[in-house]
Amino acid sequence: MRDLFFLAFLPYLIYLIFKRPFVGAALWIWSSLFIPDVWAWGIATVVRFNFTVVMVSILSYLLYSHKEKLAWSWTATFVLAFYIWFSISSALAISNTEIPFQWWDTLTRIIALFFFCQLVLTRKLHWDVFIWAMMLALGGYGAVEAVKYLLSGFNHSIVGIPWSPLSDRNLLAVGLNMMIPMAIYLRSQTRSMVLRMGLLAIILLLPIAVIGTFSRGGLVTLACLAILYLLGSGRRFLPVAAALAITAYGLSYVVTDEYVDRAQTIQTANEDDSFVGRTSAWKLSLYIALDRPFFGGGPLAVETPDVWPWYEAVYDPDQYWRTGSSYEMATRAAHSVYFQVLGDTGFGGLALYLLMLGSALAMTRHIVRVGHV
Repeated sequence: MRDLFFLAFLPYLIYLIFKRPFVGAALWIWSSLFIPDVWAWGIATVVRFNFTVVMVSILSYLLYSHKEKLAWSWTATFVLAFYIWFSISSALAISNTEIPFQWWDTLTRIIALFFFCQLVLTRKLHWDVFIWAMMLALGGYGAVEAVKYLLSGFNHSIVGIPWSPLSDRNLLAVGLNMMIPMAIYLRSQTRSMVLRMGLLAIILLLPIAVIGTFSRGGLVTLACLAILYLLGSGRRFLPVAAALAITAYGLSYVVTDEYVDRAQTIQTANEDDSFVGRTSAWKLSLYIALDRPFFGGGPLAVETPDVWPWYEAVYDPDQYWRTGSSYEMATRAAHSVYFQVLGDTGFGGLALYLLMLGSALAMTRHIVRVGHV
């Protein structure tokens, strides 16, 4: 039944995309996060939903007769510059495996969506629809997983969306945290009582889903999100503080002893094997950048097996900061986007990445100031 509904609804979605290209952007992000293909069981599994949406969206924009003027920005400039730099790093990658090309391909898809959004999301309505699409994909998934976590007596493991960019629980925890302020925004823009109640339920369930991932980084992010929201509450400081206190008290009932033990390892990070392994990966990323300062070692160099032998001879556990031994090093995930970018693209790539983030933050602050006028 699910497959039949999926196939029956697809032609109507294609019609909507041709009528309004911004719908294509919304379906693009929805199908990228949720991966509807993996939820099908029968004939619908042969339909490449995301690929179909992308091709139809691009064609619809090319045929659309009411194109608006492209609003270019410094952020777009730095995004394009970083992509070009990343492409060069990929071509000059140390690894002889397919990993650099695979990650270049992934970034290419992300950049394509970014610039398509630049072209078609030109009004508030367009962005609201785009945010709703992310909420349906990620916010809805997080809410359902939180309910499973509660009904299972806190035994359900929230590991990520299968085959999606958020299949890793740490990445999923970050994504769920990002959905909380978006849900708050959508609720402020919605008049329907049913939708407002639904969004309130999502806002309350997403922190539970973050806890259910057992991600320590997700927990830290959740705490930082609460603090930043409180600091930005202005005249509503007291009611917001009370709401956060009540929420924190409620969340204390869904935290298991196992989770508390895992979270407490943050206080003894230097003794935790997982954290020591990450700092070792940071050091390896720095080694790669110092050895190849302009373009780094290529995508995911720190996690690629054939890269480690290049630096094993010079690896020093006591250099710069104390880390694990070379035997424990091998390949490790950096778990730090900054060290990852440093090792993958060198100091030049990291500079472009920071400029990209800085320009986006400056633009956001400008929009907030203009919105408060």
